[in-house]
Amino acid sequence: MNEFLEQFLSEARELVEQATADLLALERSPGDRENLDGAFRAFHTLKGGAGIVDFPAMSRAVHAAEDVLSLVRAGERPVTADVIGACLKCIDQVVQWLDAIQDSGEIPPEAESDADRVIAQFAAKPAVQPVSAQSEGPAEPAAILREQLLLARGGGGQGAILSAGRVAANVLKAAGRSGEAAAVELALTRGDAAAIASSIDDAIGREPEASPAVRSAPLSRTLRVDAERVATLVNLTGELTVAKNAFGHLAKLAAETDSVLAPPLREEHARLDRLVAALQASVLSLRVLPLRGVFQRFTRIVRELSASLAKPVRLEISGEDTEVDKAIVEVLFEPLMHVFRNAIDHGIEAAPERQAAGKAAIATLYLRAGREGERIVIEIEDDGRGIDVARVRQLAAERRLVSAETLSTLSDAQAVDLIFLPGFSTARTVTDLSGRGVGLDAVRTSMERLGGRVEAQTRPGSGSIVRFTLPFSVMMTSVMTVEAGGQEFGIPLDAVVETARIARGDIHGVGEAQAFVLRGRTIPLLALGRTLGGGASAEGPDATVLVAVSAGQYVGLEVDRLGERMDVMLRPPGGLLAKASGIAGTTLLGNGSVLLVLDLQEILR
Repeated sequence: MNEFLEQFLSEARELVEQATADLLALERSPGDRENLDGAFRAFHTLKGGAGIVDFPAMSRAVHAAEDVLSLVRAGERPVTADVIGACLKCIDQVVQWLDAIQDSGEIPPEAESDADRVIAQFAAKPAVQPVSAQSEGPAEPAAILREQLLLARGGGGQGAILSAGRVAANVLKAAGRSGEAAAVELALTRGDAAAIASSIDDAIGREPEASPAVRSAPLSRTLRVDAERVATLVNLTGELTVAKNAFGHLAKLAAETDSVLAPPLREEHARLDRLVAALQASVLSLRVLPLRGVFQRFTRIVRELSASLAKPVRLEISGEDTEVDKAIVEVLFEPLMHVFRNAIDHGIEAAPERQAAGKAAIATLYLRAGREGERIVIEIEDDGRGIDVARVRQLAAERRLVSAETLSTLSDAQAVDLIFLPGFSTARTVTDLSGRGVGLDAVRTSMERLGGRVEAQTRPGSGSIVRFTLPFSVMMTSVMTVEAGGQEFGIPLDAVVETARIARGDIHGVGEAQAFVLRGRTIPLLALGRTLGGGASAEGPDATVLVAVSAGQYVGLEVDRLGERMDVMLRPPGGLLAKASGIAGTTLLGNGSVLLVLDLQEILR
């Protein structure tokens, strides 16, 4: 796939997001001119881009949507659910085309028939020819060029100017005005926004009222970088971190031998540590993306779920500009989608039931995000009936997910957490949306694999909240080192609750297992060295225990020695460790040895 087509795909996906957001906002506020104009501009620019890459089927399809929106802008057609729905289906088809081009590098052969189906949705309007095939004549190209300048002025930035220039060059070629087209293309090759605007002005016959605003448009301050280049930079930063740790080890050895080099080495290591920390932060920031791309997808999804279940629901989004690691953004959609389905299917009541309870007929879902220190918090809140705690207890007992004795000791807040256990579901019937055996345990598992956690709160009769707490970056991880069975391991610091010294007499056998009581809570105890296939911990009057939490369950890990806390750049386990269970990743210590960072959830399964 050539660079030109790659740029088209990138810009088209951005326009698809813009069009979708503007259409859904327009449906909520039919009189909002800004959203109407935004959707129209997005379709118009998509049409121009399709013409540039010689994709007439896409030009025809999006031109049909553009025509309908043009009628709405002129006041000749109202904003209706049918109009919005048809435009959204057009976008769906565009996304399918973009995906196909991404996979094969070629325009799909069935695109023409796909375009026919899209156009048929728009009240049997006649198919409109793409820009490249429009009739030649002095008035038509000038009108199109003039509109391009106006759209560029409204959109702002160099990207809008470049898009206008590409469409203008195509229109001029179609009109047989090759000399003027060549002038625009020459300006495009230089990326000179002012020259592009001037060339278009010349082709129109100079429109002074538009050109000053266009010429003064600011240049873009963004730069697209291939993801593999960023990954390479992250890996190099990881290597530098290892080298810095090794330098620190040498400084420590120098201090132990009373070398005259010890003070300057210590000073330079401290300076290097600060510089590497700043570099790590800068490099990791290249991997972050705003949550907007994920969040905006749910506006459309909630609309469709609301319609399919006949439950009026509106979605309120905030914090979509919150940034998080690309690796987390890429896996967030499915867990959030599962929570949304549960909320609308199970949590939100039908309109008559809501009105009988004195609530608004239209339910509200809130999707929020924000940063708390080095963590990202995402919340999904609904104003439905809340979680039926009594039924949760009943189902947990019926399915023997926990013992009756344990259930009797759980508070309501602790009982709510049972919905995350494998095999738990409150669905009374199987539907297309939920109740198929894939429960919230899958949501919790996916989040914990990222070093995050998920929890639920409820207000009976008023609604519930599901809260995701995630690391800002999955590459940089805080760990606590421990020694067990003669080997050093790293435990993710997020899983560590506390450390304790437990007297041997306070450790009791429970069947074949062992447990101890800490502040009224009974906690199972595992000898970490033996669990990992190594030797047993050294016997003594007290056991050194690290208390951790995994999948909502507390566990004590007996170790030989507690180490230090450190921030490390994790690498995926490779070689012989690639297929080993219980290893989240590896990193190099300052002395050159490999530290295995454990996946507690896998170990304790």
